[in-house]
Amino acid sequence: MINSNIPICDIRYCHRPPASWILAGFALLEQEGLLRLGKIKCYNNFLKDSLYQHNNIIEVRIDDKLIVFDYENGYQSFLDRNLFDQQMENVTALFKSNCDPQKYIGLKCQDKIHPFVAGTFNATCPGNPYDKIFSDHYELNRDGLIKFIYKIKHHQEYIKSNDYRNTENVNHFDSYNLLFWTRLNEETVTVDEINKSYPFLDYEQATKLAKECSEMLRDINLRRIEICSTLKKEYGDRLIGGIDKGSYAERVCPELITTDERITTRKRYLETMHSNIIGIISSGHQYCIGARFGELISSGRAIISDPFRYVLPGNFGEGRNYLSFISSDELCEKAELLLSNSSMVNEMEVLNSRYYHDSFKPNKCVLNALKEALPDYEIFK
Repeated sequence: MINSNIPICDIRYCHRPPASWILAGFALLEQEGLLRLGKIKCYNNFLKDSLYQHNNIIEVRIDDKLIVFDYENGYQSFLDRNLFDQQMENVTALFKSNCDPQKYIGLKCQDKIHPFVAGTFNATCPGNPYDKIFSDHYELNRDGLIKFIYKIKHHQEYIKSNDYRNTENVNHFDSYNLLFWTRLNEETVTVDEINKSYPFLDYEQATKLAKECSEMLRDINLRRIEICSTLKKEYGDRLIGGIDKGSYAERVCPELITTDERITTRKRYLETMHSNIIGIISSGHQYCIGARFGELISSGRAIISDPFRYVLPGNFGEGRNYLSFISSDELCEKAELLLSNSSMVNEMEVLNSRYYHDSFKPNKCVLNALKEALPDYEIFK
């Protein structure tokens, strides 16, 4: 049955940066007259209340439908398939960032799961409910009060500097440099930390997961150090960035820590992102798509990346929108290919800008999800 009414969206969300991008999408769609925002609640107890196996969730209720956006990196929290199936019983559709459809084969909810992509950085727009200052975002203690007062004082500055449109760009150039800017993480994950995040695990399960997470972080750190060392050695001043300052980096690779003034502030970083750069990204936590991906796509930049382990929605593919590499030699090979062929870079920039406007922009990624979840709603067609 076709529904021609303007739907009202009641939303519960966990207050973390990726939620800002998705909620900006809903705010923009309301401004376009495609929906109305109803009750909006910041809610950080999805895990505690056993609704999901982690908190990186946005729930959207439209009439009797429940649409879920899961922006967890990878599948660290996908620990009990049967429990996941039970939790999906009343869900109409789940849109998963860093999605691997193979994980759901054999589950009753298999057809409810869809790949999704959104920015992982703070992003806002006029009317974004994520930016409203609710006191329940902050703990009832001295630190929470300080954060609350600070945000009130700097709220307008935050809105201006994090407007999602700041990342948009369509410039093309005849010659290019390379941008690689990343950070390293402490490698030891304790059993206590796992128990805090996943209280439903027993000691043996928590110990196993702590070991796996520590090994993953070690692997990612080594990969980033290798990439940065290779780029500094081979490209010198043509490389912008390096390893971000941090206690682990200071202990392990102080020579790779960047002091590059072109990326020291958000404003300068975006100016650099809009200049003649080719972005290089490495896999993130749980081998998710690298954190700089969203800003590179929004800026219409060419990309060289670790192979993507997860599926993206829309028309995005290796060889068209990005080049992948496995070894340091292959990284240099792909970098040389693009640095010596500005027309190839320009073509990739056009394709990535198109992907941004078709599939990644806040209102587009949300609208595409609503179209898929609610095919009977005429207003989304």
